[in-house]
Amino acid sequence: MCAPFGAYSQEQELLKHDDVKKVMQQIFSQHMDKKQISETILRNSFQIYINQFDPDRVYLLEDEVRPYLRMSARQMRRLMRQYQNDDFSAFEQLNDVIRKAIARSRDYREEMERNPEQFFEKRRVRTDAEWRAAERGRPFAKNVSELKTRMHQDILNFVDAER
Repeated sequence: MCAPFGAYSQEQELLKHDDVKKVMQQIFSQHMDKKQISETILRNSFQIYINQFDPDRVYLLEDEVRPYLRMSARQMRRLMRQYQNDDFSAFEQLNDVIRKAIARSRDYREEMERNPEQFFEKRRVRTDAEWRAAERGRPFAKNVSELKTRMHQDILNFVDAER
């Protein structure tokens, strides 16, 4: 019963410690006249990483991303100092959050596989436009129950679309 989970099977590889500097240098070379980090760039790097990993908001919880998306000025100054000292612990912590989210998602998909009948039930198939509209601007789930509901619905929508 692996086919319905194809949409989720390509969970992205996480950044490694050495990748952070390389990624930031790529950002500088493509978008910056100055080759220096700023609070805005650092803040955006977390936002981009989170949004690229979970654009459909089916992996991460609001409480898990809040520390990275809503940093105070004081937290940003501390993060700037860490970055300038080649201390990427904040990125490593975010990777840990993402790793746990991937494990949680895999566990839930395995749970769903134990009930394969649900994939054969007759349901109204949502159009691509309806599917995309529902996900556009979707906030992060507030709790695991909401997250499971999203994952479940997205997988069923995927299965229905493949019929």
